[in-house]
Amino acid sequence: MKKFNQLINGLFILAIGFSSYTLYRVYFSTRGLAPGVCPVNQYKTEITISIILSISFLVLSFIDTMLKKR
Repeated sequence: MKKFNQLINGLFILAIGFSSYTLYRVYFSTRGLAPGVCPVNQYKTEITISIILSISFLVLSFIDTMLKKR
């Protein structure tokens, strides 16, 4: 069970770190553009990975909570 908690904690750190990095890249790439221009399509893969990591953390933490209630 301790390994599972370490996996969840590592996934949380990875999700927060990768999401922050993606947000940083998107923010600084849009800083100098004209209003109404959205280059988010360039970072579609990074945003998708960030969402997948976050959802994976959410699902695993829910499973962990359900296992502890047993």
